[in-house]
Amino acid sequence: MQSKNHRVSVALVALLAGLSLSLSAFSLQAREPSTSTMIERVVPTIVSTHRADGATAWIGISQCRALAANNAFVTFRFDTRIDTRAEGSDGFSHFQKAVYYSLARGTTATVECTTDDACVEIPEADITQTEASITASVRFRTLTGIVGEAGCEDAALDHEYFVRIYVRPDIVTGVWQQAEGRVILDTVRPEPPSDVIATATPNTIRLEWTLSPSEDVTRHVAVVSTTPIGAGQFPDADSTNLQPRVVTRLGEGVGQVDVSLEAGTEVYVAMAAQDETGNYSALTTPAVTDVAAVIDFWDYYNEQGGQETGGCAVQPASPSSVGHALWLLAAALLIVRRTRRSINA
Repeated sequence: MQSKNHRVSVALVALLAGLSLSLSAFSLQAREPSTSTMIERVVPTIVSTHRADGATAWIGISQCRALAANNAFVTFRFDTRIDTRAEGSDGFSHFQKAVYYSLARGTTATVECTTDDACVEIPEADITQTEASITASVRFRTLTGIVGEAGCEDAALDHEYFVRIYVRPDIVTGVWQQAEGRVILDTVRPEPPSDVIATATPNTIRLEWTLSPSEDVTRHVAVVSTTPIGAGQFPDADSTNLQPRVVTRLGEGVGQVDVSLEAGTEVYVAMAAQDETGNYSALTTPAVTDVAAVIDFWDYYNEQGGQETGGCAVQPASPSSVGHALWLLAAALLIVRRTRRSINA
């Protein structure tokens, strides 16, 4: 029998293990941008983004190339609840400064720009104040260190970049608050799916596959071609025959795409995964299949004499067929009669 102390020890170990798991799970969550009571909303204004949601903009490889090629600005507009331009006795207004810094994805560390060297102050020339907003801008190359389009994929970055402003509601005794905008830059391609099986009809291709092992995959796409497709290519490459079609998900590892193909055509179907920043994986080895003909029941029904009001056409019987039918009926009756006599005997 276990002692009470032993049971307590086991319970304590289990509790600590659970706490450790909880902390590990929490550490995987990215840190959200800081907010301030003075800021009504934060709006990213960036020339090329995959998507934007609130104070966060997502940038993948394609958008990175466009931003790096033009050395474009990454800009955040902080809409304020009051005019921040009035100055207090200390010479500062409601607004103090704007800075930027970066963190690896999943990092939850708090960055104190007053006590470490992680932050870089944005020059006044790149900050604009109006009655209703503060706008802070920083060049994409300066923010990320990426120079040129090739650097986007070569760098293989998965980082979060923050633009932070310091504001205070009271210019006399107010405490400085922080508000941030965030850029999630992911230039790491996801792993492709595998084991693609395709079944084609003129209007639909049904697909089955093994899911990509990458955790940030949001959907799968398919490239359909009547000419061979090379595995390992990327759907976002500058190629006319690599037009990705979004796969409609029917279940885990099952989906379909709409097509317009001729029956009997041989088609090649390759798949790729796409992550939350729009990056495509390499294409899989294509599945090869023939487009199966589909019989239209209504056309078949009409060809056989069917009518819209129902019923089927009946061909008139010829004299010979009538005689043949009567002969078969007589033979059947004779068999039945003999069977009855045998039973009675």
